[in-house]
Amino acid sequence: MKMLYTNILYLIVLLIGSASSCDKDNGIGHGDDELTTTNNANHSVFSIITFNYPDTSLQQNGSCIGCFVEINANSSYQHFYFPNSKYGWKSHIVDRNLQNTLTMFIIHKDTLNKYSFEQIQEDYNILKRYDLSIDDLEKQDWTLTYP
Repeated sequence: MKMLYTNILYLIVLLIGSASSCDKDNGIGHGDDELTTTNNANHSVFSIITFNYPDTSLQQNGSCIGCFVEINANSSYQHFYFPNSKYGWKSHIVDRNLQNTLTMFIIHKDTLNKYSFEQIQEDYNILKRYDLSIDDLEKQDWTLTYP
C-alpha cells in the first residue's frame, strides 16, 4: 500500500512538472538563446568557449558544460550551459562578462591529439577565434558557423 501511495505521489509530481513552462518572453529565458555551432569543415574540431573578453588568451572553462566540446565534421552541436537551467546563454554571458561578449576558439582535433594544451596555449595554435557580443549572437540566431 505504501508503494501505491509513493507511485501516485510520483505521478502527481511528474504531471505538475511537465505542465509548467518557462517564460520565454523575458529576454533571458532558456530557449531564446540556445547556442549552436555548425562545423562545415571536413574534419572534426573542438570548440572552447570562454567569458574573459577582452582577454583573448586561450583557457579551458571548467564551470561550463558544453564549453569544451568536439564537433564532428559537417555537423552541428547545441551547447548546454547547465542542463535544465531556467537561464539561457544570454543571462550567463551577462553574469560572467561586463562586455556581454563570449569568446569561442576553434581548434583542429588533430592539434589536440598531437600537442599538450599548454603547448597549444603557448603557440596560440587555433584555427579561428570568435568574439561574439549578445547582439552578434542574436543577429546570427545564436548559431555560429565554422569556417
